[in-house]
Amino acid sequence: MAVEVNFDTAYGYKAANDAGCGDLHAAFIVRIGEWLDARGVDWSWYNEFTGDWHGRDVTSMTQRDQYGHLLFGDPPTLICVTTRR
Repeated sequence: MAVEVNFDTAYGYKAANDAGCGDLHAAFIVRIGEWLDARGVDWSWYNEFTGDWHGRDVTSMTQRDQYGHLLFGDPPTLICVTTRR
């Protein structure tokens, strides 16, 4: 059995700390990955910008281009906002 989860967020999305849609998607992937890992489920994620599939390794999310821009998003940027109470 397989399950596919897709996120469609407006490119103009901004959180209170100026996090964008890539940060939101990265945070979702990290959180869902943690949930799946806790249940022993094998999973991978797809970067629509590069067309690459990645296994459980989320470190590639924080790779930067030659100008220093994140290629995908920064999970901690939004996780900090979503976990604050």
